Amino acid sequence: MEGTIEQAPPGEGVDEEPQAVGPSWGLLEAIHAPANYDEYLSSGEAAQIQEQFRANSFEPGRQVMWSDVPREWVQTWADENHLQTLSTAMGPLMLKYHGRCLKSKKSKEQWTQCIKGASRIFALYVPKGHEVTVLTRPPPNKFHPMGLSTYQSVEEPILKGMEGGEPVSRIDLVHLTVANASDFRYQIWPEDRTHLWIDRYKLHELRKHYRRTAKRYVDIVPMRCRRRGI
Repeated sequence: MEGTIEQAPPGEGVDEEPQAVGPSWGLLEAIHAPANYDEYLSSGEAAQIQEQFRANSFEPGRQVMWSDVPREWVQTWADENHLQTLSTAMGPLMLKYHGRCLKSKKSKEQWTQCIKGASRIFALYVPKGHEVTVLTRPPPNKFHPMGLSTYQSVEEPILKGMEGGEPVSRIDLVHLTVANASDFRYQIWPEDRTHLWIDRYKLHELRKHYRRTAKRYVDIVPMRCRRRGI
């Protein structure tokens, strides 16, 4: 039942376990097309990322994306739930001290562009026709107001089938920065069911400071409260 801690089934009336799949051959050709990556990646970098992704198993319904949430929280939550993030799929290409790491060779600005390119390829590799999970801040400030986040500008159009072919079946949101809410999910697309969240957790105004920790999830706390130990 949606609005609880349920995990949506990958399909109805299917007895077999869903098979791990990647993009179709037609989609692979689209990924290889220079126009699809030259804005963010060189052809060599795109090929290296795709080689790494092909070595991974992309299990249907197990991919996680995120926007404006601490990356450490996202990875910890994904690991605990046996889900796959971009960092999981990138493997050594994201590890700072690994010989294959792309980050060590780039400036901060170049790395940001590289991540956008990798995010695009990751979204193309997400098995279509299945659900995908996105971690964001809670309502009313779930996304960047001008649509400028990497998720909104690069990944979401692919997940919704506006680019790259077939869409996913649905997009669910989880707001793990709210205490005791890391297991609650609800559908945001193709049907917006934000009311399920509001009915249970109400609205959370946007705040500027996080108490960052990868060990446990806590609510967003104002700096003045942190100093007082509240």
